[in-house]
Amino acid sequence: MTAILATHDFTLQSATKRLTFFGALHVFDPAHQSLRRLEALYKESKPDVLLIEGTYSLSPTKDWRSYQKHIEWIRAHSRDGLITEYGEAGAAMALVEPGTAIYCPEPDFALELRYVESLGYSRDSMFLYYHLRIVYQYLQTDRTKNVVEYVEPHIADFANCTKWQGYDYSFSRFSELVEDWFDTSLKDLMHDDKQFDLVSTFSPYTEEPERKETNDVSLKSMQHRDDAIKNWILHFLNMRRSVFVVYGRGHADVMRAPLTEEFVRSFGDLIYQDEREVIHEEIAINRR
Repeated sequence: MTAILATHDFTLQSATKRLTFFGALHVFDPAHQSLRRLEALYKESKPDVLLIEGTYSLSPTKDWRSYQKHIEWIRAHSRDGLITEYGEAGAAMALVEPGTAIYCPEPDFALELRYVESLGYSRDSMFLYYHLRIVYQYLQTDRTKNVVEYVEPHIADFANCTKWQGYDYSFSRFSELVEDWFDTSLKDLMHDDKQFDLVSTFSPYTEEPERKETNDVSLKSMQHRDDAIKNWILHFLNMRRSVFVVYGRGHADVMRAPLTEEFVRSFGDLIYQDEREVIHEEIAINRR
């Protein structure tokens, strides 16, 4: 089964500042057609700062030594290697020239989890959402590892951040929760595009999916992250001329309007503005 999916990018430019936001499909294939537009936009924008999703070791608040070690690792790898590791962000990383900073403007993961839990969501719904998200990411890779090997390090990170005394953080417990909540096995879920509506904020498959608590966890997580990301984008625009952002398409959908408003308020009237959705036909979940 294929799904018609689209990237969403927008550019805002004043007399002194430029912001380009590429809302990506999460892809790990160096030959994927959506990366051609990303790379063209990057070269056109000539950014001073690249902001990417999900790589906490590149946080602007990270200690300099560990940050620099990660940057050196990035510079030692090829375009294809970076895309295989980081997805679409790797395509932009491969184009970074000396003098261009790379950061991940995510809020601290432990603080995000603490915030979501403070809203009253159950621990099981959080455990399910955050790791079904990883399963979906796994399905976009070349799957050189099996799903257990891929997900377990993320479970370990989640456990380290939450520290819920007595909670069963095992992969087997995760699989049991899938069956309990969704009346399907994890294996069957991995072969059913529509089932992922149950853990998504936005879905390319149905307009109004049946909502579960996991959908609401997804929404609150995204809102919390977007607030932090928006503030970092504006921070770097205050310091630099051109900022290029690579995040998932849903973030671009939500952040375009508030970012445009803040950009004009902070940096003056727009002398150039562009916004595009580019449709790509792809196999949304690569079954075998």
